[in-house]
Amino acid sequence: MTKQNNKYPGFDFTVVDIETTGLEPEYNDIIEIGACKFRNNQKVDEFQSFINIGGKLPPNIITLTGITDDNLSGAPSEKIVLKGFQDFVGSDTLCFHNAYFDLKFLNVHLQNAGLRLLFNDYFDTLQIARIFTPHIKSHSLEKMCEYFDIRNESAHRADSDAMATGQLFIKLIEFVCDNVELDIISQIESISSEIDFNANFTEFIKKLRNFLTKTSLQRQRDKESEKFVFFPKNNFVPSVKSGYSLPKIFRDEEILVHFTEGGSFDENFEKYEFRQGQIDMVSWITEAYQNGKTLLIEAGTGVGKSFAYLVPSVIYSKFAKQKIIVSTNTKNLQEQLFYKDIPTIQAVTQIGFSAALLKGRNNYLCLRKWHNIMGNPKKYLSDYERKHLLRLIIWTNHTKTGDIEENHSFHRGRSSLWSKIASDGTACHGRNCPYYDECFTIRIRRNADESNIVVINHSLLVSDAVTENSVLGEYDHLVIDEAHNLPQVSARQFGFSLSVMDILTLTKNILTTGEFQYGISKNIKVNAVKSVMPDNKKQKLKSLADDLAAPLDNLEANAKEFFTELDRIVIENGSYGKLRFTNLALFKSLKSTIDSINEALALLYKRASLILGMLEKYNEQNFPNYEENVSDLQGVQDLIEELQAKFQNLFAADFDNYAYWLETQDKEINTKYLPRLNIVCAPINVDEDLFEFFWSKLETCVLTSATLAIREKFKFYKNMTGLDRFEPENLMEFIASSPFDYDKQIEVLIPKFLPEPRDKYYAPQALSLIKEILDVHVRGTLALFTSYKDLHHAYDSLADSTMENDVTLLAQGKTGSRNSILNTFRQEENSVLLGTKSFWEGVDVKGKSLEILILFRLPFLVPTEPIVEATLDYLKKEGKNSFMEYTLPLSLLSFKQGFGRLIRNKTDKGVVIILDTRTVKKRYGKYFLKVLPKEPKIVDSDLALVDHITNWFDKSKQ
Repeated sequence: MTKQNNKYPGFDFTVVDIETTGLEPEYNDIIEIGACKFRNNQKVDEFQSFINIGGKLPPNIITLTGITDDNLSGAPSEKIVLKGFQDFVGSDTLCFHNAYFDLKFLNVHLQNAGLRLLFNDYFDTLQIARIFTPHIKSHSLEKMCEYFDIRNESAHRADSDAMATGQLFIKLIEFVCDNVELDIISQIESISSEIDFNANFTEFIKKLRNFLTKTSLQRQRDKESEKFVFFPKNNFVPSVKSGYSLPKIFRDEEILVHFTEGGSFDENFEKYEFRQGQIDMVSWITEAYQNGKTLLIEAGTGVGKSFAYLVPSVIYSKFAKQKIIVSTNTKNLQEQLFYKDIPTIQAVTQIGFSAALLKGRNNYLCLRKWHNIMGNPKKYLSDYERKHLLRLIIWTNHTKTGDIEENHSFHRGRSSLWSKIASDGTACHGRNCPYYDECFTIRIRRNADESNIVVINHSLLVSDAVTENSVLGEYDHLVIDEAHNLPQVSARQFGFSLSVMDILTLTKNILTTGEFQYGISKNIKVNAVKSVMPDNKKQKLKSLADDLAAPLDNLEANAKEFFTELDRIVIENGSYGKLRFTNLALFKSLKSTIDSINEALALLYKRASLILGMLEKYNEQNFPNYEENVSDLQGVQDLIEELQAKFQNLFAADFDNYAYWLETQDKEINTKYLPRLNIVCAPINVDEDLFEFFWSKLETCVLTSATLAIREKFKFYKNMTGLDRFEPENLMEFIASSPFDYDKQIEVLIPKFLPEPRDKYYAPQALSLIKEILDVHVRGTLALFTSYKDLHHAYDSLADSTMENDVTLLAQGKTGSRNSILNTFRQEENSVLLGTKSFWEGVDVKGKSLEILILFRLPFLVPTEPIVEATLDYLKKEGKNSFMEYTLPLSLLSFKQGFGRLIRNKTDKGVVIILDTRTVKKRYGKYFLKVLPKEPKIVDSDLALVDHITNWFDKSKQ
């Protein structure tokens, strides 16, 4: 530790960390406690002890912590350690990283040991980090130490983690003092002091504020560095002047010059590779723009498809003076295009063009709502909402985009706060808003209108088409990347969902009650009093405003009752939180509740109309905030009409052509919280809608993905998306050649000796084979599963052996978040990762980190998934073979996606092992084999399989 710098306030505290055998204090043990005393920010003493738990440690805990049974066998009992720990910390102010977890665990075990509980004041570095560093992607101790360059050589050991937490606390003090404005600190202090928050946090803020107040002048003189930028990214790339001359004719030659030998990419990239597939793709896309056609183009990994469609699109946009919409399915690709590929193209080609990254309106902050709430947070927000509000203060003061996704401290699904401050079309005051010129939504839409390239996602693409291009405006040219996901996304967007929050958004807009009242009803009454209306008219308007609010309590109660009962039904009868219904029988017992909801909605609409009618008789000069009140009332009517339409659709359900289901995030009913249930409706077929909203209207459309064709034919995808309605001369189709030499880069093995997956012996034998492979071949391995059940069995089966081999075993849903385990997998070359559905696509791991790919089962659709079940029923009624026309084709596309995880560039090499022997034992298996880029080898024994892998890797070195 460096000596305390007087530039920062000093604190006295004791840092505490524990290691446990699990997450439940009632059932899991504490195995290690570490603590460090700090005085004036300097470490002065430490405490560490293992705890003898009288049993074996779980393998995953040994792997995670490095703590072994030998460490614990000679350790003191829990009571002795806890007593020593209590004596060490005494009455000190404590410090944790995630105090809720550690304190809860310690107090449960202190109580069980008959010792006094910990009621010490405490700091929480996780809490502080979330409030003051919303720009950091993860606030785990590991990532925070990484960000602040704190060495933690023995992570997941209590003594090392405690020391790291103490250093993090000091780094956070320095960061706040150096980079957060005094008025923002005061704002945070004001909000935290009024809520049931960690009292010591308020004292922490107060001490920082007092210190900075005293030293502000000196700090301004001393500060030499530029102001820290929390959120440097913007969502608009302006055009820059360049020496590029736009060609007089839009043709191949003018575009391909950038991709060929001696072209702009070749000159600017040291290891630029000429790829015939990319060249061909550029030519096909250019032709599509030239002739105004729709193009289906499959381009696998390594082709370079984003540059292949972006460069022609940019040049055509400049040439035709029209914007090009580029839509992706995933956030990762969206950000890659906007923050990496587009700036690269600008810099390398010297083409001056503009680009915008545009999202749905609900992603952006509404400044009017924000400033209204910040004028009196206690009036508008609950204590719980104000706790979450603290995580927004830094962001709102520094964001350039207003896009909530850049704030990594705030999760909008965990609080109702975001709905109160998000941009919302029904509550927008437009040009009458005092923040119109600063509005994030207006600004990015204006920029998008003037851009050459507008990057969006599929959800916005489809929802905007349904709302008559209310966001994107008119456009004639569209590029759809990750096009294989379009049908699934479209089904949700062409349908609807309905939740209790939809109704509560309406009621809270009209009137929110509590210590303070606010909302449209209250505003009407206040403004009526201030108006120049005659007293009798004022009274009439106030009475109408009261009438508008009168049905709200009953409406909210009925809505909560309705959705809570549906939540109970799906929890008790559903599968993985979903329950499809094919008639309205489950709503029968709720008829009176539904009638009450519909009656209340109709009454609210009528009363809002009466108020509007009365206001229309007066002009702006006679009624304060006239335009805002009218706009708000019209927004209420829009919300009511939307809700009424959804209920009407639900109870006039078209079960022949739509799938209807309930889905919930709840595991059990808890009346303290609102039910997290949605009623969902989605069309079984989206082909007609896609043709109507897109293909029949666009001049040019390019649809591309690594997986669109089956056996080099686009028939299935065209049928699913309505592209089969085109005349042949208007639809172009092309498959770009792969730059990979699969004969040399991969080996594909199928162990024919395994039983089929339905056999009760399949899982144990397949898992035994995986264990045998991993015991012999310590290489980066990705095993893909189609169910969590199989994944969990695999994890339990492999935990001991991987630990003995000193191999890191990572598993989706068990050892960390998707991103965290993927990052670990990339960094540790010989680790093993077990993943399910979300790992079959979008995973990009290069080199030795992934050399063995195991496909546990063929990725057939889950037949109980509501939209799948509805589609199967539909095809059966049509007299069609649902397996051959739906199940098999989709499974083949998923299979191609999974297979594509292994080879990501020309230097990658590896082995794919397909454990599902239906590929060689069932008639349909041949279809899976035909989509492979290389003929597989059939293996007859486990020894032969292991030897074959060894021989192949040895040979591939030559």
